[in-house]
Amino acid sequence: MISRKRVVEAEIDQDQAAAVADEALHKRTREDLLISSAVAEETSVMEVDNSQVNGMQIDADGSKPDDIDEDLHSRQLAVYGRETMRRLFASNVLVSGLQGLGAEIAKNLVLAGVRSITLHDEGNVEMWDLSSNFFFSEEDIGKNKALACVLKLQELNNAVVVTTLTGNLSKEKLSSFQAVVFTDVSIEKALDYNDYCHNHQPPISFIKCEVRGLFGGVFCDFGPEFTVSDVDGEEPHTGIIASISNDNPAMVTCVEDERLEFQDGDLIVFSEVEGMTELNDGKPRKIKSARPYSFTLEEDTTNFGAYKKGGIVTQLKEPKILKFKPLKDALRDPGEFLLSDFSKFDRPPLLHLAFQALDRFRHEMGRFPLAGSEEDAQQMIAFAINMNESMGDQKLEEFDRKILRYFSYGSRATLNPMAAIFGGIVGQEVVKACSGKFHPLFQFFYFDSLESLPVEPLEPSYFKPLNHRYDAQISVFGSKLQKKLEDAKIFIVGSGALGCEFLKNLALMGVCCSPEGKLTITDDDVIEKSNLSRQFLFRDWNIGQAKSTVAAIATSLINPKLHIEALQNRASPETENVFDDAFWESLDTVINALDNVTARMYIDGRCLYFQKPLLESGTLGAKCNTQMVIPHLTENYGASRDPPEKQAPMCTVHSFPHNIDHCLTWARSEFDGLLEKTPNEVNTFLSNPDVYASSMRNAGDAQARDLLERVLECLDKDRCESFQDCVSWARLRFEDYFSNRMKQLTFTFPEDAVTSSGAPFWSAPKRFPRPLLFSASDPSHIQFIMAASILRAETFRIPVPDWAIYPKKIADAVNKVIVLEFQPKTDVNIVTDAKATSLSTASIDDSAVINDLITKLEECSKKLPTEFRMNPIQFEKVAEVTVVLDVHGDALENESDEKQLVSSNKIQDPSRMMSLKSSPYQDDDTNYHMDFIAGLANMRARNYSIPEVDKLKAKFIAGRIIPAIATSTAMATGFVCLELYKVLSGGHTVEDYRNTFANLALPLFSIAEPVLPKTIKYRDMSWTVWDRWIIKGDFTLRQLLQWLRDKGLSAYSISSGTSLLYNSMFPRHKDRMDRKVVDLVKEVAKVEIPAYRRHVDVVVACEDEENGEDVDIPLVSIYFC
Repeated sequence: MISRKRVVEAEIDQDQAAAVADEALHKRTREDLLISSAVAEETSVMEVDNSQVNGMQIDADGSKPDDIDEDLHSRQLAVYGRETMRRLFASNVLVSGLQGLGAEIAKNLVLAGVRSITLHDEGNVEMWDLSSNFFFSEEDIGKNKALACVLKLQELNNAVVVTTLTGNLSKEKLSSFQAVVFTDVSIEKALDYNDYCHNHQPPISFIKCEVRGLFGGVFCDFGPEFTVSDVDGEEPHTGIIASISNDNPAMVTCVEDERLEFQDGDLIVFSEVEGMTELNDGKPRKIKSARPYSFTLEEDTTNFGAYKKGGIVTQLKEPKILKFKPLKDALRDPGEFLLSDFSKFDRPPLLHLAFQALDRFRHEMGRFPLAGSEEDAQQMIAFAINMNESMGDQKLEEFDRKILRYFSYGSRATLNPMAAIFGGIVGQEVVKACSGKFHPLFQFFYFDSLESLPVEPLEPSYFKPLNHRYDAQISVFGSKLQKKLEDAKIFIVGSGALGCEFLKNLALMGVCCSPEGKLTITDDDVIEKSNLSRQFLFRDWNIGQAKSTVAAIATSLINPKLHIEALQNRASPETENVFDDAFWESLDTVINALDNVTARMYIDGRCLYFQKPLLESGTLGAKCNTQMVIPHLTENYGASRDPPEKQAPMCTVHSFPHNIDHCLTWARSEFDGLLEKTPNEVNTFLSNPDVYASSMRNAGDAQARDLLERVLECLDKDRCESFQDCVSWARLRFEDYFSNRMKQLTFTFPEDAVTSSGAPFWSAPKRFPRPLLFSASDPSHIQFIMAASILRAETFRIPVPDWAIYPKKIADAVNKVIVLEFQPKTDVNIVTDAKATSLSTASIDDSAVINDLITKLEECSKKLPTEFRMNPIQFEKVAEVTVVLDVHGDALENESDEKQLVSSNKIQDPSRMMSLKSSPYQDDDTNYHMDFIAGLANMRARNYSIPEVDKLKAKFIAGRIIPAIATSTAMATGFVCLELYKVLSGGHTVEDYRNTFANLALPLFSIAEPVLPKTIKYRDMSWTVWDRWIIKGDFTLRQLLQWLRDKGLSAYSISSGTSLLYNSMFPRHKDRMDRKVVDLVKEVAKVEIPAYRRHVDVVVACEDEENGEDVDIPLVSIYFC
């Protein structure tokens, strides 16, 4: 996992630790399931350096960026960056209260990689706790909660020191931590702890949070002055300048390449401005009157030099200082509450009062209010009324007693979805406290989901405990809904980060945990190292195994009663024999846990077709969204689509880049072309030269010509037979890419070139390039040669010598290469059209050139060794590995293991074993893939005077790595599972459902009702996208037309897929009138109807028989058997 040094001093209760470890060992299903963990009765004291951020000590002595395991944390690094990660690695955190909320917070922090986390709880595990804390099992009942969690929490990340405190927590012990979190503490104790933390030097960040049934709240105090280094985590916005006026105020106009993202009041700095050089002084300047492509400056430029050309404007992100109030002041004067749902505008002040009233009840009565007890609810309401009277200016004029009653009923329960939501929120607040990254919650946040309650009245008897693990949930929703949860049939698509969280949530909620229930999960992916920092059901020994199988096994350990089936099939049109009609019809709900739009759209279509609820969610870094797709109540997922991501024109990427993204896009394209596509083409040609030649002749276009030229070049003049040949190829590539091409470009378009309209050719956003002169003393030049040589050798299957990784040896080899002087050509055509889709230029003699190239290729192939083949390199993939997995998801090491497993009857059905072709070791920074791409991009950036980036940043962009963190993922699944209560309960209206968008970086929560589906009306009928017209019976075409005519509709066209079954204008189609529609589909559409399919679908175009107007009717499904 994370490789870094830890200096720890801990007083360890050895007997207690040994007892816990011994007991855990007896519970293991694998001998190596758990790693050793220091279980301490007293919290550890960390020896750290004196560097400080917000008064927090950080490990700045020798913790270099290399100390971060970038393969493991690549997605998290894309969100936080190295500096934030290093600060996390130096942070010690206390989590007090290990019910479900505490467990969620601790899990998220261990995955994030804090330096240490200390678990504190004086209580013991009860059956009640099993519905929210996924670390607990029935065997843990009666044990201390902290001790029951520590080993399982430790195995999530062996680089985090996990210790425990099981006794009284004195405030003096808090001095060892940078942040402390209390999830179940009285206000009296919280005030004492908070006062100590607030006044401590340096201040200790204090967080108090609670989940009480369907209500939750958070309070943050990060000290008298807390510096936020980055308020939103977004990259600074930039713009390319087109003109600047000599005015007061000055008007700055930018090129219309991309809309500006500036806002009034933003601070900016200028660079590279020619003419008006006074602006290049690095001084921050304030924007006003921001527009999409221009803005004005609060500055007089009348006496500045006249603007000539060039210039970049960059947003300056300034630190922000927050002054937190201590809890004792904030309780009396909470200030502005962070609002999440505008339909509950008055809810936060009421909940602020409710949580204080509950604290008073617990203090006076020594317990929580009983579930469903009206007497206890009235007592708590009385406390609230009395407290409200003493609140002065904060007094509520009126409040809803019904809300307080429900608050009282479920106040003892920690519901898993609420714990997941607040575990994500609070986990992120701890990261902010430890790093200064993102804006903290300031200072109170309250949330409730009363809409999740069943719509029918709940009798007090429904809340009666049944002495099983779901009692806490029953105390809120009643036993009837619990039965529905257990009997549900759910399909989860995807078992990555979202999927792991969903599985955990559903297991704790008891979903699909009866013999009648069933949870099906599918994912065709295998586990890789980068998954481990977010997908908490996986461990390092699972790398290379099937995600769904491993996740299912891990979830069954959380709740052994879970009825789960794990599949490794991608849900797609190709697997409709697996996910057939009977499968879809049996489902109650579908939960998407996907990471791409194509798969989401397919599942959306299936849910529409079979009218199944779809619970959708997605994350991007600290942001997440959820969407409820409910049959006949809401629009479907595909009803609204985000606009496609803007792509840079091809000519910009290849000849006129003006930012590093363009350079990296080009570098990735070159990698794919040189190292994967061309070698693949070579192998295709060599496998069957005649067929390949025929296909090229048939194509006969410029693309075919260019492809043949690359294959011939690879096998002829660029063919390598030794590693020295590879070094020569790399050196000549350097000369071609970074010198010759620039010389040709500036020869064709000199610096003073003008367009046909007389305007300067090299005007913004174009940047005039300069060729590079190779230097063996430049480390970046040698590093590029090294990476290119090694990868070239790999494609030609040439052994890489040991000396190839030493820059001095590479430099010696480079000195042997002869580089010819370049002479620009006068007939080169360089594409400048931004709308061009290809760089190839058609020619009237393409066919002749193709024939000549084929002849040369055939001659060249005769000189190759027998069975010569190249080795294509796929980006960030290593040699393909076939992994055979048993039904438990464990890899079988060899064929004999596989046969033995079958012969020993451990697998009754050998067909259930699966063979996955996978590349388990992705994100490998030792394979030179990113060295090559980063070198390509940065050398090109140097050509165009574009700021360069390090390899990690290059990897994020070129590798298209999606930023991801555990906190937002957990929170998203919590919001979805609150909606699942509504779906399975039934009877809720659209006003009860909620879609969510949240950004933990700001923080921002936007919760609203879903959008209604569009309704089409015709006469006395109406329908939406959810409707299908279903015909039971093996109809003929004539019967179908009559069935529609009975509805007042005249059909003039009927089709299946792209095939036309009937058109009223075609006389011959009348001969089909008495044919069965299913037979026409088979014959005309050439569709083979599989045995599992019991119907055919047809699209009917029809018009109103009376007025002739077209009517857009639903899909028609004919069930023929």
